[in-house]
Formats: sequence, structure tokens, C-alpha cells
Amino acid sequence: MRYAVGLPHTGAFSGRFLDSIVGLECPNHDSFYLIRVPDLPVDEARNQIVERFLAKPELEYLLMVDSDMVFAPQSLTRLAYRIEPEIRLGCGLDDQVDMVAALTFTRYSPPCPTIFRGVDRVENGHEYLYIQIEETLEWLEKWPAAQECPTVLPGVPLDAMVRADATGCAFVLFSRRVFEAIPAPWFVRDGLKRGEDLYYFERARKAGFRLWVDRSVVVGHQWGEQFIGPQDFIAYHTHLPDQAVT
Repeated sequence: MRYAVGLPHTGAFSGRFLDSIVGLECPNHDSFYLIRVPDLPVDEARNQIVERFLAKPELEYLLMVDSDMVFAPQSLTRLAYRIEPEIRLGCGLDDQVDMVAALTFTRYSPPCPTIFRGVDRVENGHEYLYIQIEETLEWLEKWPAAQECPTVLPGVPLDAMVRADATGCAFVLFSRRVFEAIPAPWFVRDGLKRGEDLYYFERARKAGFRLWVDRSVVVGHQWGEQFIGPQDFIAYHTHLPDQAVT
């Protein structure tokens, strides 16, 4: 067993999430070690997950997943094919892949892809990153099968992988070395109330680690009885708000 799934959560799980986590397939017909941390602030929960992950030397990869996501069974396996050196899918990736995320969207309005690339501005020493809205719209229009949610594209487009400076930790696969190289605490909500995930990815980037987003893995973000996905994102940003979840 080389994979762990880290799950911070408060409250009950939805049936859609339970279906997703129970059906999640592990690479090479293996099984994953579940690390569940309930009822803590999310930064504290994520730090506990990493500590428990590192305490088991046989574990090599940690999938951090939020409890309000829905995802296809093959989602972890596809990300594993990106990060494991022995089985990595090509797509021109010569660099070492240490962190790779699925394509997810915010559940608040307006729905946006959580692909942050490039510093938009700096205030009081803190970086605020550019959101790849137009780039994601163009890619989804080019690959309409990726508009289904949740999904893993059966074919792997050569341009599915895109570099990012940060993303949300809704569905991200990490190699062990990214946590071993950075001192704890890894996740902190700072005084500006920025997400603990953005805090971590900024530290990881400055330590020399690269983050990728695999747009061939599309994950839904639950909102009540529905979930936010690429169709809601497209509807909102192409001025069709009546089709979008509000």
C-alpha cells in the first residue's frame, strides 16, 4: 500500500461523496490508506493528515480530497499516471511531477477554475494570483467531453496538463518529498484569511516544487443537492446566467 487519501471534514457526508470515495480506484489494483480527520479547522486538519502520512514510511503518495467533492472512479489512477516516474503518461512532460491536481471549480458565484498562474498583484508582501478563466474556457470548448462532470477523459489530450502556481486542495495528489522538504506547519490560514492551500503552494513553489493541473480529470464541487462543474462555469462566463447554478 503506497497511496493515502487524506480527508478533512466537518459534519456528515453526502451520498454522492460516499459513492465517490467508495468507488475510487487505486493504481495497479492496490488499495489506499484512509486518513480521516474530523471536526477541526481545515488548516489544522490538513497538517494532522500530513503528519500521519509521513509517520508511515511505506506511503509514497497522498491524495488530499475535500468532503464536498464528487469524482469519477478513475480519477486517482489518472493522476498517479502523471506523478509516478515508472508509469508516467508522456504528453511531453520531461520534468519531475511532484504535485498534480484535478480540474475543479469554486462553488461560489462566479464559478471559476481553481487554476492560478502568475502573480496578478502584490500587497503588503502577499501575492495575489491570476485565475486562468479564458484559458480554461478555450480548453473546454476544444474538448467538449471534458464538460461532463465528474469525468476522466478516456483519451488523454496532449495539452491536458497545465502548469499552475496554486490551486485548491479539493483533489490533489502529492509525492512524499514535497512535505519532507518543507518544515511544518504546511497549511496555515494567515491574517488575510487566505486559504491554507494557497499558503502551502506558495511555500512549495518558492522551495522549487512544481504544481500541475490535469484538465482530463474533472471533479464536481457540491452545492446543496447539485454540484458545480464546467457547464456552470461556461454558462456563467458566456453570459447565460439562467443556465448556471446560483
